[in-house]
Amino acid sequence: MVLNAIIVDDEEYSRKSLSYLIEVNCPKVKIIDMASSVSEARLLLKTRQVDIIYLDIAMPGENGFELLPDLERNETSVIFTTAFDQYAIKAIKASAIDYLLKPVNIHELQESVEKVLAWKALKLNQNLGNQTYTASLKSLSENINSSEEIRKISLPHSEGFKVKDIGDILYIEADNNYTQFHFINSEKMLVAKAMKEFEEVLNPAHFVRIHKSNIINLQYLKNYSNKNGFVVKMHNDIELTVSRRRSTEFIERVKAFLHK
Repeated sequence: MVLNAIIVDDEEYSRKSLSYLIEVNCPKVKIIDMASSVSEARLLLKTRQVDIIYLDIAMPGENGFELLPDLERNETSVIFTTAFDQYAIKAIKASAIDYLLKPVNIHELQESVEKVLAWKALKLNQNLGNQTYTASLKSLSENINSSEEIRKISLPHSEGFKVKDIGDILYIEADNNYTQFHFINSEKMLVAKAMKEFEEVLNPAHFVRIHKSNIINLQYLKNYSNKNGFVVKMHNDIELTVSRRRSTEFIERVKAFLHK
């Protein structure tokens, strides 16, 4: 049996890299197309018979979760390709076929294909209906959206990925459709994704948006002053502005952080 698959990822490097790994290491899978967005993927699903969808989570516009309702009608096996390593990953695995953490490990990639084949065999042997598959996807969506703290993040760059500890992030800075990560060791990294996408997955107990341009890690907050405007000083003594409309929420979040 050859499984038809599509790759949905807004990063061209990620699409090409995963396609190559599958071609070389997974002879039972054929990549029949690729999409750079959820909307493109929907169009493909209307015209192609797809057994597997390798689905990125954080993408501009709609994220990967928003494609799940369309998959209910197509009975396509979901394998998430995510940059986020979560404590809740066991819950995700219980409902999805699998997830692959970027950069993708070849052994895990091959295992995920075997899981798809096992699922299809089980469904065939037990005559599982579409209702069971739909329930699985709904459970998947609920489990992922109740995700717990993320420990690592994989940040794409022009030559691949760099995996960083979430706890090492000092603050994040928006730069139009780019995001500049500032780390505790003074390292900086520019990523071609909007800051909003990272805000949606970072633990709100530790990370708070203080301005349209900045998210800070409360772990490294040194002090706050409203004497001459609203200003925070971070671990490396850099000062960042807290917008007036976010100041009340910021103070409440700091109180919650200190008393947890």
